[in-house]
Amino acid sequence: MKFKAYVKCIPLLSLILLLSYSGCGLYPDHGPYNFQCLSPTHNSTIYADTVQLRWYNQNHESEDGIQPRTWYDVYIGTTLARSEMLCVAEEYEDREITVRNLLPNTRYWWSVVAHDENGYTNSWQGCAFWTGCFLYPYDPSPFNGAPSVNIGADLSWSICSVPGETYGFDVYFGISTDPELVSANQSEQTYDPGILDYETTYYWKIFAFNEADTAEGPLWQFTTMAESEAPTFTLLEVDVYMTYGNYHYQEEIRARFDMELALTDTIRPLQADSVFVEDYKMWWNQDTKSYSYVETSLPFIDQGERVDFVVFGNSSVPDLNSSIVFDDCVPILTYPQPLDHVSINGFDVHWDNSSCSIANVTLTLMKYDSPSVRDSTDVWITTTNDGFYTFTADDLAPLNGETGQYDIIIIEQTVGAIVATGYMPGSIIRTRAYHMVVSVYLD
Repeated sequence: MKFKAYVKCIPLLSLILLLSYSGCGLYPDHGPYNFQCLSPTHNSTIYADTVQLRWYNQNHESEDGIQPRTWYDVYIGTTLARSEMLCVAEEYEDREITVRNLLPNTRYWWSVVAHDENGYTNSWQGCAFWTGCFLYPYDPSPFNGAPSVNIGADLSWSICSVPGETYGFDVYFGISTDPELVSANQSEQTYDPGILDYETTYYWKIFAFNEADTAEGPLWQFTTMAESEAPTFTLLEVDVYMTYGNYHYQEEIRARFDMELALTDTIRPLQADSVFVEDYKMWWNQDTKSYSYVETSLPFIDQGERVDFVVFGNSSVPDLNSSIVFDDCVPILTYPQPLDHVSINGFDVHWDNSSCSIANVTLTLMKYDSPSVRDSTDVWITTTNDGFYTFTADDLAPLNGETGQYDIIIIEQTVGAIVATGYMPGSIIRTRAYHMVVSVYLD
């Protein structure tokens, strides 16, 4: 967060003597002393993005009886530690200063370091004040001054809103420090500027308003990436899978783009009607950063079927045409049965592999009702598809001896490489068939 004041300053390296914010602390023999905050008073609340800081102090007279010239360094921040505050003025000779661009619903600390012409430096720990909820655009995305921004990035911002009130926004955007109005009286707190130019600095600001007030936000800026930085995306996985359980049957298609391997922070989601498997349109989930289609009633994937995966891309995600053949195999667990008790020190697993020509399967053991995310306490074993495996004590070590209900899952999968422009080596498309037995007790 950057504050705006009338004077810019540099870090202070002087010796600091701390006094209490009330001015009732130590009185030094030389230099400025008896600091007090006049406005805002300690722990008061203001309802604006701008504050006038005012303070008082005394100074010892010089040997000739004349008050020495005194100047101040002024700090403000959201912590009492001066090393983490922003210095908004240095060598400032007035005892009041205006600070702008405060955030709503925030506690601020401010303090002053005083110097005099006799070489003495003393300081005051400072006062605190709160800001309430007021109309002011803040928290821009991309953040102010952001470098290497994706050319497909959208703009977004925040306000402190009051339930029941209606808000509107005017968006100003362009390559000038006086950007043009590009969207008027919109209700959304996002704006899509389209595909931007490479290596260009853009400026933008938001005017927010409701029935009672209008607030002009600060001028923000960001610079787009160089063309050489344009991201190449890994398609982390495309799953086409079936789940056969004792209580349900489900088929699902899921595609997830790998955020960690992107060269920029922003992945612009594909628009609706952009990702298909066969005739099934997939939907973007912002929380999981994935596209999916789920069918829980009738089967739509047949064993042995070729599955085509199509992406109609955008500036962030390249076009893709890929396919894979779903194996004609459905592995079925036959032992243990639901509600069986097996040993935490090891047990046998059997499955019917009569219809499977695949070489390997994966056996998974995870805590019942745990999140469906692989973690260090799960057991994952890949073994030959011979219909039999014995979990040993070493296999079960990640469970740390914890007894209770566990799910046993057997997974058959086929993996194919995706070789396409814009997709990194290692991108895959795969099919999976699951068969799950629930409520197995380890004790």
